[in-house]
Amino acid sequence: QIYEMLCGKTPTPVSWNERIEVMKNHFALHIEQYGVRGVPTFRKHVSWYLRGIAGAKKYIERLHTALTVEEVNNVLDEMKNKI
Repeated sequence: QIYEMLCGKTPTPVSWNERIEVMKNHFALHIEQYGVRGVPTFRKHVSWYLRGIAGAKKYIERLHTALTVEEVNNVLDEMKNKI
C-alpha cells in the first residue's frame, strides 16, 4: 500500500481475513511478551483494528470482555468470513 501511494495510485484495501490474521499475529506476540495479563491490555488494539467496520460492534464487545487467550482466539476465528 505504501508503494502504491508513493506511485500516486490508490492503495489496495486490506481484506477482512488479512486484517484478522494480522490481529491474531499481533495478539500472539502481545501474549508472548506480557503473558496472560496481556489479554486485557490488548483490548485497546482491538478498537483500532476494527474501527469503522460495519458489523464489527458485536465482536468488539466480546473481545473487550474476553478474559482468556482462548476466548480471544475463538472470537477472532469466528470473525473470519463473517463480516
